[in-house]
Amino acid sequence: MITEVIVYFVILATSYPLAELLAWLCEDEIIKDRKYFIWLAYFLIVISIGVIVFYFNNIILLSLAYMLFLMAFLIRKGRKNGKLKRSLN
Repeated sequence: MITEVIVYFVILATSYPLAELLAWLCEDEIIKDRKYFIWLAYFLIVISIGVIVFYFNNIILLSLAYMLFLMAFLIRKGRKNGKLKRSLN
């Protein structure tokens, strides 16, 4: 049980470096399409709640949480970079 939680935490912790890599590779798209990332994050939250209520499965929840963390980091990164680019123009 404890090793399972540790493995889940390690898997979720890898979402931050992946989000940093994606933010670096797709900097313009993150700033331009931030509203779609926000909508996708809301959609993932609704789907996660549905999975919890109707079909509790750890692997599906882990996958949804991973994608939600990616979206949250990308939204935050887009907000920081967007403000920086607007102030330079």
